[in-house]
Amino acid sequence: MSRRRKKTQRRREHHGSHPNARNDRGTTNAKLHAKARAAERYGLDLANADLLTMARSIRQGDSRFITKQPLGREIHVLTHQGLKIAVLYDPKNHVVLSTLPSDHRELVKRGINLIDPRLAALAELTGLE
Repeated sequence: MSRRRKKTQRRREHHGSHPNARNDRGTTNAKLHAKARAAERYGLDLANADLLTMARSIRQGDSRFITKQPLGREIHVLTHQGLKIAVLYDPKNHVVLSTLPSDHRELVKRGINLIDPRLAALAELTGLE
């Protein structure tokens, strides 16, 4: 006589995606958003390789950590192509989500100035400000 084996329920992580899995569609949209904001706010034409380089520099500790935001996101200031840039970084997916404006409230609150004083003086001389 054979016994019927009780069917065991599969573990939770096998239903849907793994909790540590990267969300590729979400990271693709985030990269598009970060590129658009960099062009709008800093005049930079970023490629995916540039965003990966920024994310790598953050992971390696080459950036300045500013604060942690809701959903675990972090604000960092880093130098890219000779410009100081404030970025919103997702440590779970290791991706730059957006570039932040130089007058972002967290930067102003901490007295962080991203604009090079030499460029500000030049803008005043030419009447661009």
